[in-house]
Amino acid sequence: MKAIKSSNPYFRNIRSAITVDRQIKGTAHTATGIIMTNSSGHVFDWHATLSTDNPMLFRSLLDWKADKGATTYEEFSGGN
Repeated sequence: MKAIKSSNPYFRNIRSAITVDRQIKGTAHTATGIIMTNSSGHVFDWHATLSTDNPMLFRSLLDWKADKGATTYEEFSGGN
């Protein structure tokens, strides 16, 4: 939470980080949810790629729960 309270503009709109859980086809799964100050949520799923540098990103908590609309961090950031 220290980074969230920092003056870094990249973190100013983050309210909290949480764990989020789902079960799809009998497999339980946990990822990291980011809740923004406007109450939107995004999910970073490192388990899906098994890569700490390239997690799957989901636009919303509902998309993550439904397993739809994911992109890798690499695709999202343009490969940078």
